[in-house]
Amino acid sequence: MILKKHSFVVYLLLGAVLSEGSCQHKELCYTSTARVLVVFDWTKAPGASVTDGMSLWLFPEKDGRPLHYEFCDRKGGVIDVPRGRYRAFCMNNNSEVLLYRNLEHWHTFEVYTRQSSQLEPLGMQRNVPEANPEGDPAVLAPDILWSDTATDVTLRSASHQERLTLYPQDQLCTYTAEVRNVKNLEYVSAVSASLSGLSGSFFPCTGELSAIRSLIPFSCAPETASLIKGRLLTFGPSSHSNKTLRLALYMLLTDGSKYYQTFDVTAQVNNAPDKRHVHIVVDGLEVPKPIVNGGGFQPAVDEWDIIHENISM
Repeated sequence: MILKKHSFVVYLLLGAVLSEGSCQHKELCYTSTARVLVVFDWTKAPGASVTDGMSLWLFPEKDGRPLHYEFCDRKGGVIDVPRGRYRAFCMNNNSEVLLYRNLEHWHTFEVYTRQSSQLEPLGMQRNVPEANPEGDPAVLAPDILWSDTATDVTLRSASHQERLTLYPQDQLCTYTAEVRNVKNLEYVSAVSASLSGLSGSFFPCTGELSAIRSLIPFSCAPETASLIKGRLLTFGPSSHSNKTLRLALYMLLTDGSKYYQTFDVTAQVNNAPDKRHVHIVVDGLEVPKPIVNGGGFQPAVDEWDIIHENISM
């Protein structure tokens, strides 16, 4: 009985060893995943402001939901990916305002921002329809977007680590605006601006802009006694057939009155030599002097009066 018991133990141990060896061999030859070193190379983005991490989406060659990976390190990391062919897209994951939708397919992946109002930079959730004759919906400006794509990624090896390198670049446009030779600027207590005709969203996998026209409000302020400056980030002009771009200036005066003025800046934006860095200049604007001693016209609380003046662009 003792010998039989020992023999039984030997057989069990031998079976376990064979089973373990068979399992290892199967894992080596038939594993369905590839070990991938993902590298985010920032050589094309000197001075990039991404300090946190990155997101990666891998879209299978055949239809199927994309695989999503998060990296805490902006330089990348190692992941396990089902073997196959993919299209890859990466972007920073530290934006405070960028939102995503329609993530299921390469061509529909869309980056956008929330709804806003023309006067949000002034702390008001209000609009001035007269200053937006095209009726473009107001949306928040994007903050930062660093991304890259790779359209032919093959991950096959199960025996060694593969490498996927992506080169994030800045995908946004920077617009600056100047209103020069402003008269009576000392009577302006607060000022903001908006630009209509812009794209409210971006398709980063394909590089396409939305055909929906949007208006983006942005902050501006007096730089000198006669100069107002502002700056905004944007995806760029809308791909809509209506190419009109309209700059609007909203001013609160010291007597509580409110004024706005619009400027057609279509040519300046669309004909800018550098589409990624556009500088808009308006020359000459006279702000109405405030009402003194309670006389004259006092606008209602929600009433905005237009400055009727021919502006030299």
